[in-house]
Amino acid sequence: MQNPGQLPLADFQLRLTRQLLESYNVPKTIPRTLNTSKHQRLTGRHFPAMVPNKKVRRCIVCSQSKIRDQKKRRDSRYMCNECDVGLCVFPCFEEYHTKEMY
Repeated sequence: MQNPGQLPLADFQLRLTRQLLESYNVPKTIPRTLNTSKHQRLTGRHFPAMVPNKKVRRCIVCSQSKIRDQKKRRDSRYMCNECDVGLCVFPCFEEYHTKEMY
């Protein structure tokens, strides 16, 4: 017979699992579509700018580059206002605006 305040082990495990999932559940972010055409990206006048409100953005070059050791998510405080993407100032800003594949 059980004590009135105790749960069966299976119920306890289920309740604990649900609580853990609720507290650590992080919604998946949906990738933004890029507004800039390849032609505009390669020929326009683009200058680095700080990301507003002291936030950061993921560098699109570092995140997609297979040349570097592996894909890495790198956050940057800089972005291209014209293309509306996060970029490291060096070397990613130049690479993004001079290479076709990004």
